[in-house]
Parts: sequence; C-alpha cells; structure tokens
Amino acid sequence: MPTAPPEVAPRPAFDTSAEATAVLALVPKALASLVIMYFLSPLLTVAWLAAGFVAFTDRFEPMAAKLMGLRPPTAREKAVLQAAWVRVAACAGLAPETHSLWVQDTSEINAGATMGRTVAVTRGALTRLQPRELEAVLAHELGHHQRGHARIGFLLYLYGLPVDIVTRFLGRFAFLLFVRSGVVGKFVFLGLAPMLMIFPPTALLLFSWPISRYHSRQGEFAADRFAAELGYGPALHATLQSWLDQGRDDGPSTILAKVLATHPPLADRILRLEAQEGPA
Repeated sequence: MPTAPPEVAPRPAFDTSAEATAVLALVPKALASLVIMYFLSPLLTVAWLAAGFVAFTDRFEPMAAKLMGLRPPTAREKAVLQAAWVRVAACAGLAPETHSLWVQDTSEINAGATMGRTVAVTRGALTRLQPRELEAVLAHELGHHQRGHARIGFLLYLYGLPVDIVTRFLGRFAFLLFVRSGVVGKFVFLGLAPMLMIFPPTALLLFSWPISRYHSRQGEFAADRFAAELGYGPALHATLQSWLDQGRDDGPSTILAKVLATHPPLADRILRLEAQEGPA
C-alpha cells in the first residue's frame, strides 16, 4: 500500500542528474545556440530566449503541450486518470491541481513529464494498465517533476535545438565531402577530426550529448526511487517486469546505442528497485 502522505509537501528540487545536465549539457548548448540565433536575427533571438520562460506559465504551457501532440483527456479517460492521480498526489502530499494531465494518442504503453507541470500518459496506458500500475507510472513521472528532470529536459530541447540542427547539417555536409574527396582530402579530414575533438568549444558540444544521455538514465533511476518512496515500489516493479517479459528491451544493442540511450535497461531498473526494497 502507498505510504501515508508526509506532513509537509515536498518541494521540487533539482537532484544531481538534473544539475549535471544543466551545467554540462544545457549551458554549452544554449551558448552555442545563442550565437547561431543572434547571427540569424537579434529579434528572433529575444523571442527564442523568452519562449523558455513563457512556456512554463499557466496560459502558455497548455499551448506548448498541444504543440507536442498532446490532448486533454476525454470525460471517460479523465475519470480513470484523475482517480489515479489524486491517489498519487495524496501520497506525495501535493494538491492534485498542481499538475495538468494530458493524453498522447498512441496504443503503446508509455507516459512522460515535461515543462513545469505537464504529465502525459498514452491512450494505451489508460486502457491496458491496472489501476495500481497506472498509479505507479504516474508516481514515476511525478518524480521527474519533483527532481527537476522535466524542466531541465525541456530547456535542453528548446535551447539546444538550433545547435542540434546546425550540427546535423554540418555533419552530413562533412560526410558528403569526405566521401567525394580524394585520398589527400580524406587524410586532411582524418587529421582535422582529432583537433576538433580537443578544441574546447567543439569538445563541449560533442560530449554534451552522451553526458546528457547518461544523466537522463540516472534520472530514470531517481524517478523510480521517488515512486518507491511513495510506496509504489512493488507495483512499479511488477510493471517493469511485465514490460521486460513482453520483450520491450529485445533487439540488437550496440555500445553506441547504450551510450546514447535515454533510458536504462529494464532489467537494471528492476534490480535497483529490488535493492531498494530489500530482501523479499
């Protein structure tokens, strides 16, 4: 059963994974994006910077949620979702209305937390998860909000988007030049690549990607731990085990894929929960 609600509602606070992502990934990518945006248009730069603050307001966060493909729940969905959310919020000592609930139209089972107070679940999660499983998944997403992952993740996406677009374009352009160049040109490219990797600005941008993904995986462990602390450890454990049994982690997994994965393997999450729960 969920634990009794704490006497004092826990305040959202950035944990280590959120802080590390902000310092090692968000700051360098935002600075690089700022240079790109300024060269495009100073006025556009101001609007882009303001968007990060405006998106967290009560008026504009719903608009941003819709732009991300989310929709408000229907009356039937709301009854299921609200009932589960009220119980989770009570366990955390929070008022249910502190967060807004949304639905993503897909049959797969998933959920997400983004911006300042948006919590979304897929249509498949609402129709296929048992009530306790749905609560456990929602508790996990609440953990992302309470530990600062959702806010930092949204800012990383927004303020890193310009440099991501430019980097992908330049990467493809460089690849085409490499393929079409002669032997001498290829040697020049191979000589320049290590220099770019040790040049501080480009090194920061290159390594910000795997660094942010590493801390994203750590954030998943932290959100699992948060849900377990609310008393949802067994339900979350059962849900993750069910997903593992269904083969959601099956398929080839290269070292690069593991380094750039946003989520840790389900088995690792289950083992962490078992260690937290202690001997059966």
